[in-house]
Parts: sequence; structure tokens; C-alpha cells
Amino acid sequence: MADATTPAAYAPLTHVRQVYDRTVPHYDYGAVGQAGFPQWQAELRAKVAALLGGFSAPRGDLAPQVLATVEKDGYTQQRSKSRVNRACACRSTCSRPSPVRRPIPRSLP
Repeated sequence: MADATTPAAYAPLTHVRQVYDRTVPHYDYGAVGQAGFPQWQAELRAKVAALLGGFSAPRGDLAPQVLATVEKDGYTQQRSKSRVNRACACRSTCSRPSPVRRPIPRSLP
């Protein structure tokens, strides 16, 4: 018969549930009222920033520039570029629905 260390007896879902049951949430919101919320929020934001590697560089103006706007069938696509720092730029594309030009179908009663 297989013991708990053999692959035949290994059940991934059971293992995950056991790990979840043993996990203690360190940053859950445990305050009774709203008075403790600002402190909890500040601690949580600091922890998230630390996990992301911190934000050592000062914030700067992204100076977004629209590179192109293209009307497509039913939507508008806008391409833009923003400066992250002197050496790096970030390009992005945003698609938005075009204004409705035809009557919207109504549901039947």
C-alpha cells in the first residue's frame, strides 16, 4: 500500500487545502470600525510597495503624446507614448467603442 510520500497517494487539491488552512493572513483588515482603517491602509501600501521592489525614483510627468487615432468598425483605437524616464518610453493602445450611430434594439415586453 502507498504511503503519503508516494505519487500515487499525492492529491494536489488536498495539499492546497491543507496549506490554505495553515496560512495565517498577516494583512487582513481586523479593525472593528473605520478608525483603524487609515493605519491598516498605510501599512498595506508600504508592504505592497516593498514587495514590488520599492519606488526609489521620484515621480515624474509622463508627458503622454497621442501618436495616432484610427476609426475602426465600431470602435476607435488610439496609440500613445509616455515617458517613464529619460531612457525609457512606454507605448500603449486604447480601444474605445465608437458612438452608437444606429438605433439600439429594444427588448419586447
